[in-house]
Amino acid sequence: MKKENNNSLLKAIIWILVLIVILLGAYVFYNQNNTSTNSNTDNNITETNKNATKILIISDKRCTNCGDMQMLSQSLKTQVPSLANATIEIKDFKDDKMEDFVKKAWIKTLPAVIFDSNNIDPNLNQYLQKLDVDWKYLLNIWATFDPFAEICGNWIDDDNNWKTDCEDEVCKDTLACAPKVDKPKAELYVMSYCPYGTQAQKWFLQVMDKLGKVADTEVHFVNYIMHWEKEWEQNLREYCIQKEQPEKFHDYLQCFLKAWDFEWCLDETNIDKEKLNKCVTQTKKEINYDTNMADTTRRFPLFDLETENNQKYGVAGSPTFVLNWKKVENVWRSAKAYADLICNSFKEKPEECNFDFDTTTYDPNFWFTSNGQTVSWGCGG
Repeated sequence: MKKENNNSLLKAIIWILVLIVILLGAYVFYNQNNTSTNSNTDNNITETNKNATKILIISDKRCTNCGDMQMLSQSLKTQVPSLANATIEIKDFKDDKMEDFVKKAWIKTLPAVIFDSNNIDPNLNQYLQKLDVDWKYLLNIWATFDPFAEICGNWIDDDNNWKTDCEDEVCKDTLACAPKVDKPKAELYVMSYCPYGTQAQKWFLQVMDKLGKVADTEVHFVNYIMHWEKEWEQNLREYCIQKEQPEKFHDYLQCFLKAWDFEWCLDETNIDKEKLNKCVTQTKKEINYDTNMADTTRRFPLFDLETENNQKYGVAGSPTFVLNWKKVENVWRSAKAYADLICNSFKEKPEECNFDFDTTTYDPNFWFTSNGQTVSWGCGG
């Protein structure tokens, strides 16, 4: 899945986790090279503090997806043993002299993690880039927030071109500059057995439940399948139930995402199976089920139900969120994030938007569990 807004930064917790994975070998290295102990504890502490690594972290308060720099700082200290006693300073791009520093160092994206040495840890050193400034080495954390670009919707001329927000060319096609509407249309495109599609559907359920009467909230489907024939069948079940038995769709989907047993859930939610089977059979004919499943020229079978909209919105993988006929990149995966986007697109925000939407980031795949982390990955793309 890909990203929108100027902040196409990988979700903060994800790049922290990536960093942690990169550095997992540090602990072994540390133990192997720390076998000797100085009996004079006070001298050890004094020497450690004297030689402590200095780290400068520069972020930007305008970046909504940059994450918690205190969390990043703590992760560096706890996950990299050689940084346990590091001195870490956190600055904002707008703090005194920081903008000039970023320019001088030719740093293009934030957050930036800068070290005073390139001899930190064998697993870390390879990701350090030399800078032509006193703070010498930039850690590659795949940051993508451009602090010099126009930020659409903050009422500031960020790039100093005398054009603010939607007046700027870079903003004209963004969601922030789209006209407000009376009734927003929110579409979540998924593959029914994609673990990240099921993840997205879990929190989209609450959006559908709380905003479904004031906005059009619908589940749609990516126009190919990656998870065998069972995905064809489940896509069609969800499509037909939502189309012909919409009052039961929420309960059925919630059951399926929890129990992972479509037959049991059909009974549990009192789905009219005769009506459902008739719709599935007819839709299979309409979208050339047999022909598409037998087509060996494609890597993945075509699920030709909504190909026109897939192409129009640039849907390439699961999940993809489309709001008011525009694909939304980089949306944080929680009910609150989806709801905030929808509610901010109303001409007049309804009282339903006052609901305290869930910030839980459910785990990928089935069952409503959460380890407190989020991911930006998807199926296909």
